Amino acid sequence: MRSFLLLSTLLAPLALAACGGADASPAPRTSATPTASAPADPALLAQCEAFFARARTCTDDYIPALVDVRIELDKPAGIAAEAQQPGGRDSVIAQAKTEWANDSQPAAVTAMCNQVIASMPSGQYDGMRAQAETCMAAADCATFSTCTKDMHRAMIGSH
Repeated sequence: MRSFLLLSTLLAPLALAACGGADASPAPRTSATPTASAPADPALLAQCEAFFARARTCTDDYIPALVDVRIELDKPAGIAAEAQQPGGRDSVIAQAKTEWANDSQPAAVTAMCNQVIASMPSGQYDGMRAQAETCMAAADCATFSTCTKDMHRAMIGSH
């Protein structure tokens, strides 16, 4: 069975949103654009890590919400058909939760947040910050997870 939630395909789109966002057509890398190995801005890193800590706390609501958006957009390609099979959506969610257990560990999140922030042109940091902050302010996991769906649609849909 294909891997559904590789760190680069699950977390990067949300990290962009949680850490400030990106537009649908990122600027090409130039010598002035930081490399992925550059250390991230401490404030953005803290925000990104806090977002993923909340997502991890809300796993039982968050992962099904993310899976539903991926099914809706059929990204990765074929997931919509896979979800239509008997027990398909539940199977995809179970697989996603298994992978999320590793991908959402603090060390993995820090590494991913550093990479995403360092590779993002600074002019894009404010793109989705308000939406991420709104989601973080949600009183419960169901509201938080539902709130993140629009961020997922924007980011996953643009890739």
